[in-house]
Amino acid sequence: YDDAQGVTEAFIKNALTVLNRTVGANFDAGAFEYAVTWNHHEARLELELESTRAQRARLGDLDLDLDFAKDEPLRVEISAKFCRAQVERELLAAGFVLSDWWTDDNDDYALSLWRAK
Repeated sequence: YDDAQGVTEAFIKNALTVLNRTVGANFDAGAFEYAVTWNHHEARLELELESTRAQRARLGDLDLDLDFAKDEPLRVEISAKFCRAQVERELLAAGFVLSDWWTDDNDDYALSLWRAK
């Protein structure tokens, strides 16, 4: 999410380019800096673009103006991280039971199979 080559930053900033193209916006991608924050309480990465100056962006097709203060964040993506216990609690509450659970050798990634109760 904060790779040395800047690939993720370019991908996140591309969101502004897509908005410019698809909804007639006028975001200045150069007026935003990429920021990644780990939210420990929510167990997630928050990927944002922070305004480097006070500015206004117009989304013409939506007839919407967005004002940004200097350093104000624009959240672009959330990457949630889940532990097995959390997944089990949420899916049990939704009426499912765990059938199988597979992980890599380091338990960094998991694939689970569920069935209805």
